[in-house]
Amino acid sequence: MLDPPHLFSWRWDPATSKDPREAGSTLVEFTLTPEGDGTRLRVVETGFADLSVSEEDRATAVLHNVEGWAAELPELVEYVERLAG
Repeated sequence: MLDPPHLFSWRWDPATSKDPREAGSTLVEFTLTPEGDGTRLRVVETGFADLSVSEEDRATAVLHNVEGWAAELPELVEYVERLAG
């Protein structure tokens, strides 16, 4: 989905299966809203409950993605700050 400059999204294969077409995917949505002199970014990833995988693989996918967002979002902030500076 794309609604420039407010929303973009994509489907993500959390690598929970040898064949991701069978396991399914999560939906990652980025929403941008003006806030003061800046922009608020909201990131929501859904669909883990619908993955056709074991509970253990589902929990692993959630953990890996949470860790991934925790690592990548600060890098995005640094990048935007460099552009603005």
